[in-house]
Amino acid sequence: MLLVIRRLSVWVGNFDGQPMRNVSGVSGAGPLFRDIMLLLDKREKKTISNFTIPEGLIEVYICPQSEMLVSSSCPGKIKEIFIEGTEPKEVCNPCSDVGSFTLSLSKSALFCLSALLAHPQST
Repeated sequence: MLLVIRRLSVWVGNFDGQPMRNVSGVSGAGPLFRDIMLLLDKREKKTISNFTIPEGLIEVYICPQSEMLVSSSCPGKIKEIFIEGTEPKEVCNPCSDVGSFTLSLSKSALFCLSALLAHPQST
């Protein structure tokens, strides 16, 4: 397995040491950091677009909050690679209906519950 470690730092300031006025990390370095990361992500996707998944592995879309199989009610989806047989089997239902899911004490359910509480759906 090839492990690639990358680091990116962004600094925004005056070279003469004078304080920046009306500029914070969010308004100064943040947008620059975002643009660089998006550019690197786009470049990375081009270089691995011809990657063939080895035998015994499968690609599955999962809910970013519950880590269950994605449903149409999930706030997004992430493509993950699993060893066949270790992929999630249940479809995410905590994201689909605030009032009718059973809360388990699993990490996945707690993530979805916190997301639902933070962003209640209008009825």
